[in-house]
Order: sequence, then structure tokens, then C-alpha cells
Amino acid sequence: MDTTGDGRPGVVVLAADGVRASSQDDAGTFAPTGGKLVLDAFGHGRQAGGWLADKHPRFLVGTTGDGHVDIVGFGGPGVYVARNLFRRFRAR
Repeated sequence: MDTTGDGRPGVVVLAADGVRASSQDDAGTFAPTGGKLVLDAFGHGRQAGGWLADKHPRFLVGTTGDGHVDIVGFGGPGVYVARNLFRRFRAR
């Protein structure tokens, strides 16, 4: 999924410290370090806001019609949206 609008696929990881993202470089590879931390919540575990994969589904979807993906998460008390997160992200 193109997360940055550069026409290249990106990888999004729900990690212990939050959401990490990596975009494809000119050679077609991704950063081996797991990407850049772009949000310290929505990840997996206590350190990332208490989100758990088996209890709190999260989706990458467009919510504004601007062509960029956002994160929508379903937590205990409700629905949360992180908008424009990847537009600001550049992993290179």
C-alpha cells in the first residue's frame, strides 16, 4: 500500500513501541530496522497504549478523500483515527 503518496509500496508495522513505517527506496528495498516510528500509540502492547491485536482491530483506510491512508483503531471505549500520519512520514 502506498503510504506516502510517492507511488511506491510501504510497510506498516504495529510494534511494541507504536506504529512503524518504511517506504520502498529507489532500489526497491525496505529499511531492515523495522521502519521509522511514526506514532507512539496504536501499536501492540502496554508501551503502545495497551492496544492488542486480538482485541483491538486497526485498519489502514482513507477517511478524508485526500488520497492518503489513515489508521482507524477500535479500542475499548470507542473508535480512534490517526489522520494524515503517513503524509508527514518520509523514511528515506
